Amino acid sequence: MDEDTRKMFLARLSARKAELDRALDSLQRNQRDYNDRFSGDNNMDESDQAHREISVVNNYRLIERRMSELQKITRLMRRISENKSFGECEDCGETIPLDRLLLVPGAGLCVECQRESEKAEHIRYMVNISAAYRRRHDMEPEFGDFDDDLDFPLIDPDLEMVSPSEFDEPESPSAG
Repeated sequence: MDEDTRKMFLARLSARKAELDRALDSLQRNQRDYNDRFSGDNNMDESDQAHREISVVNNYRLIERRMSELQKITRLMRRISENKSFGECEDCGETIPLDRLLLVPGAGLCVECQRESEKAEHIRYMVNISAAYRRRHDMEPEFGDFDDDLDFPLIDPDLEMVSPSEFDEPESPSAG
């Protein structure tokens, strides 16, 4: 990647970082104000308390997301500054298209390698799911294993109704 493109990425990331810093400061200030406003209020009913807890949790989630994004941007800016191979695919070494980097600045893989990576991840996931199913299935008894333990007659699902007399022991043939 040429030096001008590198500078353009750093400028964009720097602007996003400043935007995140402002948003994070605002979120943290709002959280402190909110906590101060309700810290001594013991007269809230359960509904108000639940609403307050949901608001606090949601705000903390927003703060965590912003902080996480800020850390990613900081690492990416460091990587761009220090790494001369920024913009090259980590797997195949080909140049990652500029359009992709503009959409996903942290992209370390070209589209084809990313696709292959996602396929491999999906296969690993499916293998794990399958193995978990087999482990669970091996622990469960087979249907035929407990047929003999039934103390009631099986009902034919094709029958619309079963009369109570069909549950009784079969009558012996009468002589007559």
